[in-house]
Amino acid sequence: MSIPALQAQIDQVSADIQRQRELLKKLERNKSFLQRKLNDLRDPISRLPLEISSDIFIRCLPPYPGPGAHVPRLLLEICNTWTAIALSTPALWARMNFYLPRPQGFQELLKLWFQRAGGQPLCISVTGLMDDHVAAVIWENSSRLERLEFSAGEKDETESGDDEPDSDSDGIERWDIWRSVEPQPLPLLQSLFIYGREDLTLELLPFIQLLRLSPKLSELTLHDVEFDGDADEASEKLVLPNLRRLIFDYDAKDDTAGEYDILLFISAPHLQTLGLSAEGTSYSDWRITSFLWGSKPPLQELIVWDTDTDDADGLYNLLNIVPAVTRLELKYPKPSIMGDLFTRLAETPCTILPSLQTLRIPCTLGHFSVFHWEATSRMLATRRTRLRSLQLVGLPGGVRVPANVLSAFRELSAEGMEIQIGYSGRNLLSLE
Repeated sequence: MSIPALQAQIDQVSADIQRQRELLKKLERNKSFLQRKLNDLRDPISRLPLEISSDIFIRCLPPYPGPGAHVPRLLLEICNTWTAIALSTPALWARMNFYLPRPQGFQELLKLWFQRAGGQPLCISVTGLMDDHVAAVIWENSSRLERLEFSAGEKDETESGDDEPDSDSDGIERWDIWRSVEPQPLPLLQSLFIYGREDLTLELLPFIQLLRLSPKLSELTLHDVEFDGDADEASEKLVLPNLRRLIFDYDAKDDTAGEYDILLFISAPHLQTLGLSAEGTSYSDWRITSFLWGSKPPLQELIVWDTDTDDADGLYNLLNIVPAVTRLELKYPKPSIMGDLFTRLAETPCTILPSLQTLRIPCTLGHFSVFHWEATSRMLATRRTRLRSLQLVGLPGGVRVPANVLSAFRELSAEGMEIQIGYSGRNLLSLE
């Protein structure tokens, strides 16, 4: 057979192979199409009205931005029907949680996410210090922000460049959450959480400006946040009429001088819940008492963190100026604080916290003495007409209660007082 004849046969076979490949691709596309149709028929989600399937998807989200906030991206990867439902559900994209720094161009993804959220109020959690580009995208949506959470995160020693915060001679960085963006009103903002770190101070004046632009703010939590700024420039006191919950939470540090400075510049006349940490300061710190005397809030709940302090007198003075409190939570107190507190509450049922109904004390006391048990029993007996619940949780599993105290507890329980003494939600005394 000649060379031209062989070449012609090869060309023919190659053409047949190409036709078979094209046919195979067509068959694969048809199979994929039919498979999707079959999946749609089998998938109960696809047979539901859009408003119901959208509601199911929304219920997959965590209540607030957190690790589960990536759910919308996962839903896009299931099938075409689920993708269509997800993209047709703006509320699904209204919660976002992300970490910084991110690769260049991340702000474009951020814009796309906000676009998918449509006109929904936004809940955003940011871990890491923002750069100017990310800050610009977030703050241009300030009119839609309902809940904000800023966490400084861990210090990244490898970071460098123009986006780093300014530092002073001691290496303490100044943190301005506005960055280079002109402050904008936040008419919907209700909840604000800021988590600092040891080497950062939050710029006072920009933060006050943030509060000033948030007329509906009802909840503010500051964790390890210290402030830095010229107090003279913020001399005018800002009234926060809708603030109902204010929490200061600080880890143990040698110097926490600036943690309560913000109290000098704000007033919260309708505050209902106040959380304080006595780390490095006194319960009766002049900034706290000045804030309470100036605001005169109808405080109903007081939460106090106490790990290292023996400031019983300071705690007593604080309780003396919040008579409307009905719920007191004292977290991880020292034994000396416990005994003194129960004794004073027993001696002053009509003057100190006369309206107290719930006393909750998570503690890690390795030794709860007879004195503590008897002080607890006296306090409950003298306040039996008002106090309805004692929760003393976190005690060792082998704790022993004196027989006379146990009998008194059972009598109070029979009268309707809820007494829980134990750990992990388990009542060791079985006083249901």
